[in-house]
Amino acid sequence: MLKVYINETDLKGYAVKLTGLMWTDETDYSAQKAVAIDKVFNHFTREGYDIRELMPQLTLRTSGTVLTANETTAIKEDTINRRRLYIDNITFTGQDKTIELQGSNDGTNYYTTGTVTISENDTSKTVVIYDSYKYYKLVSTVSTGSLDYSALLVETIYDELFAYKWLWWIYYDMRKAGDDQFDVKMQELERLYEDAFIKTKFFLDTDNNEIPDSSSEKSNITMLK
Repeated sequence: MLKVYINETDLKGYAVKLTGLMWTDETDYSAQKAVAIDKVFNHFTREGYDIRELMPQLTLRTSGTVLTANETTAIKEDTINRRRLYIDNITFTGQDKTIELQGSNDGTNYYTTGTVTISENDTSKTVVIYDSYKYYKLVSTVSTGSLDYSALLVETIYDELFAYKWLWWIYYDMRKAGDDQFDVKMQELERLYEDAFIKTKFFLDTDNNEIPDSSSEKSNITMLK
C-alpha cells in the first residue's frame, strides 16, 4: 500500500536552506506535506491505479515476539530493489540495541548494508540503504533488557514524487506572498515530478502477498508472472 516515509530531514536533501522558507508562525511543513500527499494520491487514482496495490512492502519481521537475546530473522527475497528499511512498533527496555540489515546475492555470504540503533524513546526508525541485494535478513543484538519491533523494506522511488510535490507546495505558499523568484523553482519541480511519474515502472501487488505480480510503465501494464 502506498505510504509516505520521508520527513523534513529527507526533504532538506532536495532543497538548500529549506528552513529559510518557513513562515514566522510555522514550526514545520506538515500543512504543505498533507496537501502534497493528497495531490500525489489523487494523481495515481486519476491515472487508474489502486493505491492499495502500489508500493508492495517486504516484511522482514512482525512484532509480537519480545526478544531478550540476539535474533537473526528468516531470509527474505527481494525482487524489486527495495532500499528503505522501516522499523516501527518498537517496545524497549534496558540499554540501546542495534539492528543490522544484512544482504546477500547468493544466499550464503551476507554483508551488513545498514545499521539502526534503537534507544529508549524510539517508536520508529527508518534508513535508506545504498546497496541492493537479492536476499535480506535482520540481526538484532539484545545484550540487556528486551526489544520487540516490526520491520519492512519498501521502494524509494515514491520518495522523489512526494518530495517534489511537497517542495512545490512550500514554494507555492511563498509565491502567494508575491515573491515571484519561486516561479522557476516551481516549474522545475513540476517538470521533475512529471518526468519521474511518466518514466517510473510502478510495481503492483494485486493479491497482497508482497510479491509483485505486475508492473506499470507509462500507463502500460506488463505482467511479471
